[in-house]
Amino acid sequence: SNYYSEWDEDLSTLFKDETFHLWDKIYVSRSKASIRKIINEDEVIKVVNSYGFKTIWFEDYSFAQQFGIAKNTKYLIAQHGSALTNLLFMNSGSSVLELKNQGDRHNHCYFSLSSELKINYFYQFNTTQSHNSKVVYDNNADIIVDLNVLERNIKKMIESTI
Repeated sequence: SNYYSEWDEDLSTLFKDETFHLWDKIYVSRSKASIRKIINEDEVIKVVNSYGFKTIWFEDYSFAQQFGIAKNTKYLIAQHGSALTNLLFMNSGSSVLELKNQGDRHNHCYFSLSSELKINYFYQFNTTQSHNSKVVYDNNADIIVDLNVLERNIKKMIESTI
């Protein structure tokens, strides 16, 4: 038990830089990635910004900074992928909205993590544009987010944790 308390204390001291900004609502962009992008991300960012979300790219931050961001985030929106693993550091009672590929009915890892950590979990299926016409389901496909559904889901997410 000593190991974990020391580990937690060490991690919490890593991001005590006063110049580092933390946000309670974040949208994680994949626009710097080579695959699995959101085709209409400019419009998505306008929607999330209208609800006070800050757009970030986790790859711009060190592990310690990612820990600090997630620890202070109350609402997280991200496309299915490793960025959502940061929900491990979020507090119980916070909320996650996962943007999933249409037809992805087998990747439930972030739902499972959220449930175990008592984090409110929301998801949205999105239109998929595959780069490989020979596969039925392409996990690396780009997506188009339905903005009306996104707004409804953001409202549900915020209302559920007020």
